Amino acid sequence: MGVGIKPILLYAGLILLANFVYELWLPILNTCDLVDAYYGVVGVIVALSFLLLSQRFGLMQNPTATPPKSNSEASK
Repeated sequence: MGVGIKPILLYAGLILLANFVYELWLPILNTCDLVDAYYGVVGVIVALSFLLLSQRFGLMQNPTATPPKSNSEASK
């Protein structure tokens, strides 16, 4: 979508920070649980891995594929 990797990494870091703050220091509707914070870290790592792999390899067009017919062409 045209977004560079630096803003994504910054946003992931903010999510990790917010995760640890919420899990360890804000007991609003939550109990302090370090294991939940670790699961949040794993979730961010998995998501970043997917985004980095998608950026590196991306999607390639199939050269043998034909474009789908539009509705106006199909009704003729």
